[in-house]
Amino acid sequence: MFFLRAEETEQRAGLQLGPKKLFKSLDGDQSGALSFEEFKKGGRIKNLSEEKQRRFFIRLDRDQNEELSFKEFPKPSRKKRMKSFKKADENQDQQLDFEEFVKMPRIKKAQISRDKAQKLFDKLDRNQNGFLTPAELRRKNSKKRKEKKIPFSRLDKNQDQLLSFDEFREAPHLKKLDEDQQERRFKERDKDQNQMLSPDEMRLKKKRKPKPRVN
Repeated sequence: MFFLRAEETEQRAGLQLGPKKLFKSLDGDQSGALSFEEFKKGGRIKNLSEEKQRRFFIRLDRDQNEELSFKEFPKPSRKKRMKSFKKADENQDQQLDFEEFVKMPRIKKAQISRDKAQKLFDKLDRNQNGFLTPAELRRKNSKKRKEKKIPFSRLDKNQDQLLSFDEFREAPHLKKLDEDQQERRFKERDKDQNQMLSPDEMRLKKKRKPKPRVN
């Protein structure tokens, strides 16, 4: 990965920041695109001459608008990550203990203390079994998966173009909730409070509070 900043241990190790977060960390003005000046602040890229930095930037800038969008931003390949994992996995048991973990190229290059490396290891070790699997190192985003949408007609058993509470709670993403949570979701959508949900009410999306802009 070309763009590792040195402010935080996790960023320096290049393990906790996914491409989106990494892109945002370089996007100083939060414009959603990287200028050349922002681009060249990446840890490894800043060691190159400005001529090479410029050449690399131009090569990535496919639409030639002198900015890099997230689409144009380089992302580490899974194949490369797995190669690094296999190299560190000395006994080839498909998991890394702490001693193997600190031998990973990204950890070595970060030059962090063993204490900080241990904290990072513990954070990545989600099941706390003392080993890291490839899945744990892939730093899967903890955001909830998008709820799978089921056609209204499939939930509307009696085909009256309205959903009762019993029909509503049959949606797969609601079955895992307890009855109180299901009822709360139902009431949030039941805008006319007639104890039934219309197709329009089912399409309503919960409004999210805007995130405060960081200057």
